[in-house]
Amino acid sequence: MGERQGLGDSGEPRDGRGLPDAAAGRGRPAAAVFDALGAEYERAFAASAAHRESLERLLADLAPGSRVLDVGSGTGRPTAQTLAAAGHRVLGVDVSPVMTALAARQVPTA
Repeated sequence: MGERQGLGDSGEPRDGRGLPDAAAGRGRPAAAVFDALGAEYERAFAASAAHRESLERLLADLAPGSRVLDVGSGTGRPTAQTLAAAGHRVLGVDVSPVMTALAARQVPTA
């Protein structure tokens, strides 16, 4: 698999995963960095085995119908989506307006 370093469509520096380069975001507010990531963040991290394992442990520990605050919820997937599908009431918050808009569209039940 080739590296996707270089510049993105909008000219921003990219890291080896094709995501906006975190080093290029230094000194920028976190919201601006995550706004630039948008749905690319989900594609890069949602399938993480470690994240899925953590989510499975959380589901096992939650009482049925729990209220869950998902801080740094990003796009809402997979965390808020999985929790809502399991019958939990999820409130997601994120510093990025782009991420919260994606989450509202993708996980309207959260």
